[in-house]
Amino acid sequence: MREHATRSDAPAGFAARCHNRVVDRPRDQHRTRVTIVAMFVHLIVTSLTWRDLARRSAGQIRGSAQLWRVASGLNTLGSVAYWTIGRKS
Repeated sequence: MREHATRSDAPAGFAARCHNRVVDRPRDQHRTRVTIVAMFVHLIVTSLTWRDLARRSAGQIRGSAQLWRVASGLNTLGSVAYWTIGRKS
């Protein structure tokens, strides 16, 4: 009777794929959590930026309010740029 297959008997990529799935599972969960937190932070910062843009007059903003909305919606750096550059005190 044939013994159970060992790693050397298995196809070349089979053992590596199975091994990586087990090892990468905690790493994938960590990445998922980091992504969710980053998306939540982006949502909060963007909503605060848009609220500030809605409350300010055109004279209190450097550039177009619509441009700042687009920039802040695309990524968090757009919001950071608005809060550091786009607002007139």
